[in-house]
Amino acid sequence: MWAIGGVVTAILVGLLTFFVVRGASEVSPAPSPSPSPSASGSVGPAPATADDLLTAQDLAELAPAASWSVTSTTLTAAEHANRPLCLSTETLTVNPVVSLQRVLATSGDDGLAALHRIEVFADAETASAVMTQRIAALGACSEVPVLLVGAETVTGLAEEAFAVTIAVDTDAGVRHHTLLLTRSGAALQLLDGTRAEAIPAADLAQVVTRAQTALSAVQGQPAPADVAAAAALLPPTEPTGWLSPSDIPRVRAGFGRWTYKGPTDVTSPGTGCENMTLASEPGPASRSEVTYLLSQDDQMPSLFGMDQITFDFDTTEAADAFVTKLGNAIASCKDRVNTATVAEQAAVAGTGVDGVPVSSRIFTVTQAQGGSANALFQVIVSKADARIVYTLVTVEDDYRFSDAQLAGLGVRIPVRTSQTS
Repeated sequence: MWAIGGVVTAILVGLLTFFVVRGASEVSPAPSPSPSPSASGSVGPAPATADDLLTAQDLAELAPAASWSVTSTTLTAAEHANRPLCLSTETLTVNPVVSLQRVLATSGDDGLAALHRIEVFADAETASAVMTQRIAALGACSEVPVLLVGAETVTGLAEEAFAVTIAVDTDAGVRHHTLLLTRSGAALQLLDGTRAEAIPAADLAQVVTRAQTALSAVQGQPAPADVAAAAALLPPTEPTGWLSPSDIPRVRAGFGRWTYKGPTDVTSPGTGCENMTLASEPGPASRSEVTYLLSQDDQMPSLFGMDQITFDFDTTEAADAFVTKLGNAIASCKDRVNTATVAEQAAVAGTGVDGVPVSSRIFTVTQAQGGSANALFQVIVSKADARIVYTLVTVEDDYRFSDAQLAGLGVRIPVRTSQTS
């Protein structure tokens, strides 16, 4: 037991930033029905107890020098005041039979903290549906100011295990949340680990191994063995094939909310360097456009925004020819347009759905407009199988994406395109 002193108070205040606190007006879930006794009348082991929740000893591996403190332990869903990131508005159509939660924190400079929840449902099918719902919610997270960083699959830990890493980009600095979800039979675990730097899913998997072993035993499932994590694709979002607003970084840390409209017919004129009319160039079987708009940043230039055009082709060969023509036209613009200056940064590549190779070329285009006035654009030309994506960002010298942000978008855009249903 530790006293309510200055350090503890600081930890408690800090947790209000790390985990969403449920509002007082929220309706508490209805009481969970008691499980029916078995036909024989025998009483089996409890599906989960508070002893299965993480302890300071379990979490010591994350930061051996840190001193962990339990800030809250709650034993029913109605008592859980803190919520995992991006699940603050979650509404379940079924109640868990058991719902346990513990929040732990450290007093270190990186604000390392953890929220651990264990839930047991009536059957494995229900638990699987809840886990699927939560993974989808994490992939579609629209809480401000989050940025979807990546995902990992975890093998050897439980029947199902998946992790999503999300950055919370504030003017006070970036915090990362890695949320690990597991299912063994009807039992779910959720661990939201947060600190300044992202926590690898493999590290969180080791932390929950003791709890997972106990849960799996009650569920009649194998104990964790040969646990490993590997990079995975983020869950697709609606509309599939397009960036989620939470895929797009902010120019100013902590400011700005991205929204989109579309898909619609193509109207973007481009930069003047494409050497084609994007709305009517022959070749694509279909094309459409989405416009992304930023609000809630009073330093944003009035013309700042992003247009994304997807071109669908009947064959990969036709797509290859089109993307080569478009990319080379932008790169060689100075040879045709004496008002243009083009800089190309290193190309990027990745892997999309079903192992499809994806890639992007990235350009900065400046068009002189007379006197000292210039129009400045950042352009990403991407390919994923038989789909080409042209992304145009209208920027200014002092309000633009960094090279690293453009490189990240250069991978995320075609990966999302590969998820088209």
